[in-house]
Amino acid sequence: MTPSLDLHTHLRGTMAPRIVRYLSKKNRVNLNLSQIFEDSEPLKFADFQDFLETYDMLGRVVRTTDDLRLLSYEYLKRVAQEGTIYVEFMHSPTHSMENGIELESQLDAIQAGIKAARDECGIIATVIATAVRHAGPDAALELSESLVSLQHPVVSGFGLTGNELAFTAQDFAGPFYLARRAGLGCTAHVGEWGSADSVIEAVRTLELDRVGHGINVVSDPAIVDVMARLEVGFEICLTSNHLLKGIGPAIHPVRELFQRGCKVTLATDDPGYFATTPNKEYRLAEREAKFDIKEIEAMSLNAIDVAFCSSEDKDLLRNMMPAT
Repeated sequence: MTPSLDLHTHLRGTMAPRIVRYLSKKNRVNLNLSQIFEDSEPLKFADFQDFLETYDMLGRVVRTTDDLRLLSYEYLKRVAQEGTIYVEFMHSPTHSMENGIELESQLDAIQAGIKAARDECGIIATVIATAVRHAGPDAALELSESLVSLQHPVVSGFGLTGNELAFTAQDFAGPFYLARRAGLGCTAHVGEWGSADSVIEAVRTLELDRVGHGINVVSDPAIVDVMARLEVGFEICLTSNHLLKGIGPAIHPVRELFQRGCKVTLATDDPGYFATTPNKEYRLAEREAKFDIKEIEAMSLNAIDVAFCSSEDKDLLRNMMPAT
């Protein structure tokens, strides 16, 4: 099996039911999971808005720095056993700041989990600190300024998550400018629900290195060609798109994007909630989207190319790939 990499993993979204139950009991957060979240099954929700609300509800069980350390360590250890060699965690610090955990303490805790997993399993990981789009540009600017001031070594990227239909890309130009000037890689959730035009607008306005999802660009071949020429990375989440949007892997535009020369990578999005892992996404791409082993390897190499980690770690990751 080709070593897997994942550039789009929400840290809170890694929580499997057993972890949610454990943290719920530990932190005395009363949740009734029996109807919505069972072991080895995807989270149950009615629509995307219901998913976002349920996501926030489950996220309330994360209350301490030790919880953040546990999430990062437990997930990395688990997927490393399947052959995953690299993960980028998307972490929205404002959620934990609301629980009284300062930004630096959050990042220290996640870094401790990442280091423990790397020491034990050899897996490499880093953090994309994300602003929540529907929380507005002011909150995004405050986060970006804090990250630039802190310069925490575990943070390699800045991103934008949440409802992509809220506000415009231009509204977030300032936060992304500061992050980019500080040397952080830049990504944003676009083109999952928004139009092809919204994707290229975000790429140009925010000077994005990658896009989260981005799949709606296929409606405009000219924009697909531009994305390929600019070598913008695509963080493609097959299971997520299937469960949230009803797009089955067999008809997913990932094949078209890949064949047209886009920098396609495979990712999990919220693996705990969608009952998936990086390796499951790779197998899904093979089985349903009919990618062969060489194409799967090419997407892993794409992931290394557009990853936000250091050049030294990229060299290590390339050395873990099969010899060609």
